[in-house]
Amino acid sequence: MSGSVGNQLHGAAFLQNSGAGMRKALVVGNLAWDDSFAVAALPAPGASIPARALSGGAGGKGANQAVALARALGEPGLVGLVAALGGDLRGHALRAALTSEGLALHLVEYGDGISDLSIILREESGENAVITTQDCAQSLTPREILPHLRGDLLVMQGNLRPDVTEAVLHAAQGMVRVLNPSPLDGITAQALAMAEIIVANEVETRALGGAEALSRRAALVRTRGPDGAELWLEGALCEQVPAPRVTPADPTGAGDCFLGALIGAMMRRGATRPDAGDIRIACWAGAMAVARWGTQTAFPSRAEFARVFE
Repeated sequence: MSGSVGNQLHGAAFLQNSGAGMRKALVVGNLAWDDSFAVAALPAPGASIPARALSGGAGGKGANQAVALARALGEPGLVGLVAALGGDLRGHALRAALTSEGLALHLVEYGDGISDLSIILREESGENAVITTQDCAQSLTPREILPHLRGDLLVMQGNLRPDVTEAVLHAAQGMVRVLNPSPLDGITAQALAMAEIIVANEVETRALGGAEALSRRAALVRTRGPDGAELWLEGALCEQVPAPRVTPADPTGAGDCFLGALIGAMMRRGATRPDAGDIRIACWAGAMAVARWGTQTAFPSRAEFARVFE
């Protein structure tokens, strides 16, 4: 844990209590290999530019959120992941990378398919651009997902086909359903209406009708990057939580790390709705991810999360 972030965290009074009410979670989403490159500037059309390789490893919003949640909960086997990959070398590398995370893996392998891939280009200014394939994620069907639908809580994003996301959310009645509406084009009004918790950034919140409207149907946590995050309930802003200040290195996956830490902190309390303390832990985790290179390799480790929850 870096000194400045750790000191800010431990100086706050938001220790979590263990709860038995929320024990197991399932994340359904995408899985991709992330390759990150540093560039002086994003390329213009037709340009060939030099780059410096920064990192490579497992990523994808679904896998990222599952890994962060599993590390936050600490105990192996509490978080399941349903995702798809190809039978290629990249798919084997993805499976190997996730095996050590203590997840209950339900990976659908398309033997002749090519595993999804993300290319992250990071400018010297700190801005980045991400190109992601979704062929495997878009191939998942309810028939492949629903047999694994069990636990107390479900996390989904917008990487699957909208009809599949709707079907899974509908089948998950009785579980606490968490929806991260990203990418936006994979999210429908029907999916939003079935979520009990929505975690969205400012752009996504605005595109979906605004915080007041969204929070009338679900608990809304709106992330604001370096400015922290907010909790909205029943159409009103309830909490504003600042983020620890860090020197940014790589923002890739920080929002996913935030979500996993948020839900992990909430579940450790045995709660079904996040509070300000959960958001503080999530802001710390997201800041840690931003301050280090890589995607899942930049997330807080199990040991770092354990120290936070002591």
